[in-house]
Amino acid sequence: MATRGARRPFGAWARLLRLPNLLTVPGDPLAGAWLAAGARDGAAPAGPAAAAAGAALALYGFGLVLNDLTDRAEDARERPERPLPSGAVVPGAARLAAALLAGIGLLCAALAGRGAAAAGVALFGAIVLYNRWAKTTAAGPWGMGACRAGSLWMGAAAAGPAGFAAPAAAGALGLYVAAVTCAARGETATARARRAADPAVLALGGIALGLLLAAPADPALWLLAAPPLLLALAAARRWRAAGPGRGPEAIGRLLGALPFLQAGAVRASGAAGASPLAAALALAGLLNWAARRRIPAS
Repeated sequence: MATRGARRPFGAWARLLRLPNLLTVPGDPLAGAWLAAGARDGAAPAGPAAAAAGAALALYGFGLVLNDLTDRAEDARERPERPLPSGAVVPGAARLAAALLAGIGLLCAALAGRGAAAAGVALFGAIVLYNRWAKTTAAGPWGMGACRAGSLWMGAAAAGPAGFAAPAAAGALGLYVAAVTCAARGETATARARRAADPAVLALGGIALGLLLAAPADPALWLLAAPPLLLALAAARRWRAAGPGRGPEAIGRLLGALPFLQAGAVRASGAAGASPLAAALALAGLLNWAARRRIPAS
């Protein structure tokens, strides 16, 4: 099914850009902006926050395309069904798309303000460094975690001076994504993947618990924390029960928890407009779940 869809132009590009994962990206800078605004008991600036979200989305897409361009030789040997080695997307078009996405991302970051522009340039550099060097080393998971943490921080920078909550959330997000990346590295080796998945599940549970402790009397936070906890349990169960080929599915589940965590962070910020944005991010989490049933997330 996925291979048949990948031969069509939209299906091939949707798989190259990991369409389900894109739904997890805009919530990073939006959560950062609302956490920064909440620390000042103010409202997040809608325009700069939206520009930061656009920058994060474009730069994430740039990183995905750059990843597959870098891994063309390896994918040709081990994953020949991927869009580039299968010929569904030609390398020239992928390079053009990467350049356009990088340019759009940096432009959107500049539109979000001086602080966001600096964070966007740093994020661009971290993405290139990860794909060109770090991902094949022990620093790889930390590099990937730093990219997602930088995405959240770009939103906080767009909103102005931040308190403690935004950098704490960036650190928690970075650690969680690093743990998931460790698990993804072992997806072709069952025993290794099982060991690597455990820190990701524990980190996800710890972040969800931290959201509940942030505002224990808020029933909305309990509702938003339930999906990531359930997804973590389902991912752990699937990882331990399935063979090596099912690793990407469990990784998709763990990444699919991010919109619910972002929604919880926005709700916990207490900034103006937190409730409707949290609802929208939770909806993105549901759409991610639906999209992963048709398009692989890794």
